[in-house]
Amino acid sequence: MKQFLILALLLLAVGCSTQYEPAVDTTSVAGQVVDAASVGQEHHVILRMEDSVPEHDQFTVQQGDTVKFEVSNLGDEYMVFIVEGLHEEEIPASATAVFTVTASEKGRFGYGNRVEENKGLLIVE
Repeated sequence: MKQFLILALLLLAVGCSTQYEPAVDTTSVAGQVVDAASVGQEHHVILRMEDSVPEHDQFTVQQGDTVKFEVSNLGDEYMVFIVEGLHEEEIPASATAVFTVTASEKGRFGYGNRVEENKGLLIVE
């Protein structure tokens, strides 16, 4: 039942989108980057967060690129998703947030639930 609800929410989010972005090498493993497609200088990252912890390592972009995050909070409580030093987004339980970050400076930026030590890593070269 939980998987059906998640699928329904994802289909709703995709169906309501006004912009088509083709998926590349997607999987449905909770907590992992399931689409890190790059189109020119725009990157689309879909994260499914279970227990508020991303179970993935890192990805790299170039300075000046934009990264569109689509983050689904599969947990029972709200969380504050951060890209350290670049963005903060409060996401209610069982909800999805979509936001864009511009990689304006080189560096290493942790991302994930603000209160968790275990974070993914956005590397800007």
